[in-house]
Amino acid sequence: MPTKTQKIYELLQDTSDSLSDYRHWRAFLDTAAWQYKYSFNDQMLIYAQRPDATACARIEVWNDTMHRWVNRGAKGIALLREDGNRMGLEYVFDVSDTNSRNGYDVQLWQYDERYKDAVVETLENTFGKLKVTTTIYDAVLCAAHNAVQDNKVDYLRELKYLQSESLLAGLDDVNLDLRFRQTAEASVAYMIMKRMNLQPESMLDYSEFEHIRDFNTPEVMNILGSAVSVISEDALRSISQTIRAEKRHEKFAQQQDIRYNRNETNIERNDDDGRDSIQDSGRLPDTRPDGSDRGTQDRQIRANEKDISQRTPQAAVFDTDDEGRAVQSLGGSGQDGSGADRADSSADGGAGGSDGNNESERSVAMDRFDEQFSPFSRRSIM
Repeated sequence: MPTKTQKIYELLQDTSDSLSDYRHWRAFLDTAAWQYKYSFNDQMLIYAQRPDATACARIEVWNDTMHRWVNRGAKGIALLREDGNRMGLEYVFDVSDTNSRNGYDVQLWQYDERYKDAVVETLENTFGKLKVTTTIYDAVLCAAHNAVQDNKVDYLRELKYLQSESLLAGLDDVNLDLRFRQTAEASVAYMIMKRMNLQPESMLDYSEFEHIRDFNTPEVMNILGSAVSVISEDALRSISQTIRAEKRHEKFAQQQDIRYNRNETNIERNDDDGRDSIQDSGRLPDTRPDGSDRGTQDRQIRANEKDISQRTPQAAVFDTDDEGRAVQSLGGSGQDGSGADRADSSADGGAGGSDGNNESERSVAMDRFDEQFSPFSRRSIM
């Protein structure tokens, strides 16, 4: 009888085989957009087991970092992990499988049109000058184009080596480049727009993904999927950091405004009493905010499905930026050789008011074997 690990590995293979169908690929991107901090392999397994998941993390992260507890009877999402020369499983849980006894909430970052200029600036700083920035849609499409152009060389080299067993067989360099670039650009743009809640299905239709059917072996699908996963992660991490920074600035401005108004009220009240509080004190009231913004040390905690801890919460952090990717993707591509479980958990404020931070890495105990649309078209930037 096959072990649990063998079954999950077979599930990964079956999922990879299905993604060359346009409907499955787009459904996969819908899930992957929320799991952008995970590797391509992990994204496929989350899609296969919980396609509606929005924020996944290991049980210790929920307990110790987010002050939440996994519901009794909740079924974990199994992810493959290497342990020396053997393969094992690690489990993560979606936010919908958790609860908070103390009212701690999970606040995932959200895009708002008021952040457009800041996000566009971030995309240009990350991926170079954008050809069109009339709308946020234009900016995302141009950023996806620039990013794929800048990173395609290594992926194309691997693709050329492995294309012979797929429907890409026999294509010359120009047509191979075209199929990879068009599909990768559309997929990256789709993932970014989906996570930003910009309804990408209204902007990117089947014609943009017409070549996905040619990526019909695990090897070539891995190359495409790894490229899309890595590039989208870079973009969405930058966007999430920008939005969190903008929200902090807004909060600081609101605090300043409240303090200023309070001081003005006090001055007016003193004036009514015939006293000048500024002259009496000899100095202006201190209007500086008395709070300080402290970051917490980035850390990552290993999860085990069988060990559900009920420890007292110690921190309020929910972000895993800068974690390394741990497992090489199906198909053996070195491009996605760095993926670890990472929830799309960049919480504005997070639990207890902290911004999300990283987790340190530990070894894993495993189951052994074991806005309005623009007339601008993406094709005009090609």
